[in-house]
Amino acid sequence: SKTLSKVIKQIRTLKDITLDGCLQLKDDVLKAIGKYCKNLVSFSARSCLFTNEGIDRVTSRCVSLQHLVLDYCPSINDETVNSIAKNNLHIKTLSLRGSRSAKMQITDESLLNFARSQGNLQKADQKSLLKKKKSSRNNLAISTPILTSHITNQKVLLPLARSKKGASSIEILDLYRCSDISNFSIEQLAWHCANSLKSIDLSYCQKINDAAVIRLKDCEHLEVLNLEGCINVTEKSLNQVVEHCQKLNKLDLTGCIVSDGTVKIIAKKHPHLDTLILSGCVAITDDSISSLAKYCHFLKELSIRGNPNVTDTSLIRFAKICTELDRLNIAECKKVTAIDDLKELLPSTLFLLPQKGQ
Repeated sequence: SKTLSKVIKQIRTLKDITLDGCLQLKDDVLKAIGKYCKNLVSFSARSCLFTNEGIDRVTSRCVSLQHLVLDYCPSINDETVNSIAKNNLHIKTLSLRGSRSAKMQITDESLLNFARSQGNLQKADQKSLLKKKKSSRNNLAISTPILTSHITNQKVLLPLARSKKGASSIEILDLYRCSDISNFSIEQLAWHCANSLKSIDLSYCQKINDAAVIRLKDCEHLEVLNLEGCINVTEKSLNQVVEHCQKLNKLDLTGCIVSDGTVKIIAKKHPHLDTLILSGCVAITDDSISSLAKYCHFLKELSIRGNPNVTDTSLIRFAKICTELDRLNIAECKKVTAIDDLKELLPSTLFLLPQKGQ
């Protein structure tokens, strides 16, 4: 730690620092970063043992910070997110991935604060606009509906108008296995960040259901949506999201309740889709594969792992058309047997195959 702190003191122009897996480092390194690296833009500390106090030193003093990755850090909790919300309103990437053995201790309370901090950017823009136009306060007053949080029983002011384009800053939000968060905080995030959010990972946030996911339909720039393990999410919300989010190119719906109808909408609305993961979506049939073959000719990755319905017929037709496929997961698909034919049609594709005897 002492050696690295000295190096940081000497090289004060650092913009990108990665300390992933450096378990021996202590907070004094973060204090040095906060003190000397005023131009820091990107900071990653996966699987590190830094404390909230140390992280606060970085987020409060590195005012140019835009990308923050704290995956698998056991000490990260609500205090960390509250610190980020308080100190850095222009962050673009926030990654807080947990693991099976150690989920992130992050709840709705801190995510609500983060959402509000994004909404505060709109307030700043509104003040600037008011000043420029020299408009009267009475003429520009707007009403604000009030929601009551079912988590805190506190009233939450929600702007009637969404943040103007460019007002919020967050583009990539990774909450993998942050399993304590619920619908309310995601609804607020979707509201405040609708004009900036491009990627969100809610994998294994199992308190999330359709009420939250349907709010994501207003995120017009959304490109990546990961809902793996969100078993309470159904086609009710998914149909709305894929209908309205025109820029989607990567979708992971593993374990969600998905029908052939949903896949048809995905295929028709997103012909340039890059990745579609439908592992464990047991209701889809050959009709879904036929829809993908008809519309999604540029698909790079498809997974239907564990599907009991899809047969060789639709997959062979799909393989003849979607020749750019890089990866096909058909493990545990009991009705898929024409493996040699598929490999011949897709010689460059990586296959994850049914085990013998299935």
